[in-house]
Amino acid sequence: MDKIQKFAFQPRFKADIESALARFFGEEFTRTRTIISDEEDLPDFQEWFFFDYPTGSGDTIINMFAREEGKNLSARERELLELWRHWNRYRLFEVQKVMSGTGIVVEDLLSGEVLEVHDRSASRTVSRWAIILARPSYTDRLHFAGAAIMLTPLQKKSVLEYSRQLLAAFLALHPKATLDEFYRRHGLDIRHFMRRKAQEKPVVITPEGH
Repeated sequence: MDKIQKFAFQPRFKADIESALARFFGEEFTRTRTIISDEEDLPDFQEWFFFDYPTGSGDTIINMFAREEGKNLSARERELLELWRHWNRYRLFEVQKVMSGTGIVVEDLLSGEVLEVHDRSASRTVSRWAIILARPSYTDRLHFAGAAIMLTPLQKKSVLEYSRQLLAAFLALHPKATLDEFYRRHGLDIRHFMRRKAQEKPVVITPEGH
């Protein structure tokens, strides 16, 4: 990952970094040029910038790195690079099972794919039926890269409706696109939506229905 970082933060990508920061952190960064964020936001930004953000050339940092630097990597590094390119993107999941101290089983809510993720941290922080936006990645086992955004089961309907509307609009413009391409293009939009939902105050219904 250090080699990817060094590649990504070259002066040639300065304009892309500025644009990506504005998209990821929003109006506050655009106005103040200051990043005000939670501790996990910067690693999340880095993952998104490397793997998902379309640079001015139209390609991602990770694809350019593979094309320009792949020949200089060891066989193991090339293997890991291809695994990361295949797996690392935001995906919308529902937690099906929690294996305490080991990992979790999740279902992709847009594809139906079920994955067993070996992530001890996730097994300690999420509960069954939680809705999460997370980035699967692969080293020796499937795990999550960065921090997940989590919502309650009660918020499933709203985030699923939003995501399906985004997907329908994307496929209307790009009929031959894959779900992976959708997630790379619009994963950040789903993240922003879920962050807003997470900050909403819960609605309390009294016995009188008020």
